[in-house]
Amino acid sequence: RDEARGAEEIGLPQAALRGTPSHYIESAARADGPSMTGKIIARIPGIRTYTQYPAWADEKWQYRGSIFDEYEPGPRERSTRRPRRAVVSVGTQEGYPFAAMIAAAVPLLADFAHVLWQTGHADLSGFGIDGRPSVAHAELRAAIRDADVVLTHAGVGAALTALEAGKHPILVPRRAEAHEHIDGHQVQVARELSRRDLATLRLPEELTMADIVEAAARSVQTTVPPQFTLLPTRGVKTPR
Repeated sequence: RDEARGAEEIGLPQAALRGTPSHYIESAARADGPSMTGKIIARIPGIRTYTQYPAWADEKWQYRGSIFDEYEPGPRERSTRRPRRAVVSVGTQEGYPFAAMIAAAVPLLADFAHVLWQTGHADLSGFGIDGRPSVAHAELRAAIRDADVVLTHAGVGAALTALEAGKHPILVPRRAEAHEHIDGHQVQVARELSRRDLATLRLPEELTMADIVEAAARSVQTTVPPQFTLLPTRGVKTPR
C-alpha cells in the first residue's frame, strides 16, 4: 500500500549506514519525478531507489513496476440506465478547501436518488447539500462499492479505493495554482490513471453529465501484476 512512510524514511539512512540492504520506492503520487524526500534519499550511498513510472527512470531511479499494475480496464456496461447513486469525495486537506469541485458536481447530481458528499473543509453555504467534512474509510469504501459513479479528488488513496471497488472514477485533481493543494502531484496521478484507461481526468470547469454517464458504464478489474523485484545491493557503495 502506498501510504505516508515517515518512520521508514527516517530509519532508512541509518540502516544503510550500518550496511543493511536498503531500498526506497518513491510514491505513486510522483509521476513526473521524485519528491523532496526522494531527492534526499537518492543522495545517500547504499540505498537503492525505485520509481513507479518508467518515464523518469534512469540509472539512479530504477523501474520495477507500479502499484497501479494490479488493475486493468474491465468490461463496459451495455445498459442505458442513467446512474442514480454517486459518491463525491474531495479529501480532507486542512486549509485547502475544494469548493470548485463541489460547485461543478452539485448541479449535475441534483436529481440523483442518493449522493454521499464528503466535502472536507469547504464552505457549503448556497450549495443546498448535506455534506460531511470526513467519512470513515469503511463507510466510504462501502458507499463507493454501492455507487453507480464515483467523483473524487486525485489522491492515490482515494483513487485506489475506487479501483479496488471495480469503479472507473472521475478524478478531479486539486491544483496548486488554484490554492487547492501544496503542489501538483494530483494532476500527475490523474494523468497517469487516465493514460492507463483506469479513470477519467476532468478539471472542475470541464465536468459534464456525459462524463458521469460514461464513467458509470465503465469498470475496472484486478489482474495479476508482475512481481516487484528489488535490485541486489551488492556493488552499491556504502559509507565507511
